Amino acid sequence: MIGTWRWNVALGLTGAVLTLLFSWSGNVWTDTLSKTLWSFVWLFAIGYAVRFVLGLVVGQAGADSRTTAERKDDGRGAHIDYVTPDETEPDVSDKRDDEPEPAFEPLTFPKLQTKKPEQSPEEVARVVRHFQNSD
Repeated sequence: MIGTWRWNVALGLTGAVLTLLFSWSGNVWTDTLSKTLWSFVWLFAIGYAVRFVLGLVVGQAGADSRTTAERKDDGRGAHIDYVTPDETEPDVSDKRDDEPEPAFEPLTFPKLQTKKPEQSPEEVARVVRHFQNSD
């Protein structure tokens, strides 16, 4: 994090004073003090979040500059080899086994079939009549 907790207090007090000044004339004093307290708490917390994000951003920028300086010292990554391989050498993708590729064979799915009811229509009618009589 960048800075100290004093920045959070300063941000919270600034917001609290502005809230107090703007809401004093239009609200009851208890409501004004409540809003002032909440503005201090929220801005104090937001100050921590802002300091944390700024610390991450500045920390990453500092880490990037350190890694760049280290790379210059090491010499690694400073040279890019633009040489392409000769075309006379066989390409890896050209090397194939002498086995022929299998012919295309589409997937076969089982046919959908309707299931025959396991119960006879007479038994179903008997069950329906039984439920109607039970009401």
